[in-house]
Amino acid sequence: MKENILDNAYEKYKTLEDLPVKAKVLLPHEGMVRKGIIQFHHGMSEHSGRYGEVMEFFRDHGYICAIHDVRGHGQSMKDDSELGYFGENGADTIIEDAHAVTAYLKNNYPDLPFILVGHSFGSLAARAYIKKYDYELDRAFIVGCPGDNSFKAFGMLLIELMTIFKNSKEVSPFMAKVFNNQFTKPYRKLCKKYDRKELPYGQICTVEEVVNSYNSDRKSGFLYTLNGYYTIMEMMSKVYNGSVDKWIRKNTNLKITFLSGADDVYMISEKKFMQAVERMKKIGYKNVDYKLYPEMYHEIFNEKDKLTVYNDMLEMIEK
Repeated sequence: MKENILDNAYEKYKTLEDLPVKAKVLLPHEGMVRKGIIQFHHGMSEHSGRYGEVMEFFRDHGYICAIHDVRGHGQSMKDDSELGYFGENGADTIIEDAHAVTAYLKNNYPDLPFILVGHSFGSLAARAYIKKYDYELDRAFIVGCPGDNSFKAFGMLLIELMTIFKNSKEVSPFMAKVFNNQFTKPYRKLCKKYDRKELPYGQICTVEEVVNSYNSDRKSGFLYTLNGYYTIMEMMSKVYNGSVDKWIRKNTNLKITFLSGADDVYMISEKKFMQAVERMKKIGYKNVDYKLYPEMYHEIFNEKDKLTVYNDMLEMIEK
């Protein structure tokens, strides 16, 4: 994707229908002072509909909240055949789609503090967004941060070889197994530690109802295409690899907070988590901090004590 594709973003994106992806916006109740804008970015194999509760919380505290379905997810596709397919130049497209939503929001609700919240794969997307567009933001939250995976370079090469013989739109159970197997053993250890039964995708949350809802949702937990798995690893490379000079760093005073469940298997380890935090500092961001929540898994927005997370974020934004 060309670097200048969104040079005219603020002229182009005036209505939700102008956007390249499906998005929704929640406005504070009539008469409330509008304190700011929060743009959410969802994670892998899920959709915007799973963020209603956290968005309503911030809406009720005076914040305009927005979220879009990433391509190949939710409503941002023609039909289920596009599940898990990001399109060509997937990683770059994800960043530009997010910036298009930003442009729409700033066009329609100008002069308000702007906050970006990225969860899981969305936390990778949020950092890749910061890499190019940090000047658009006043605050950022990196939530459920996946640890850097040493497999990514080999995985990208493997998929490039596979696409010689297969279509990149083809769903890949093999890559899904390779991708997910690394989290099976840590999850089983957690089940044993807390005497919990094992559930498919049980590693996402300690709340069984949340896991069951995820598993019964045909637009959650689906397998990605070869293109999808490649895009994830490409996005991870954008965030964790390469020279710091490739980061725009126009807003190095940007406040960035990492939030994660202490028992999040996607974090890989607390050491990996801290490496992610320290990398943002090494890149040049001066105001980076973090918080780990004991006995919470990956989806801290859906955990039993989620209101603690919401209120912590609200306090951080408003202090």
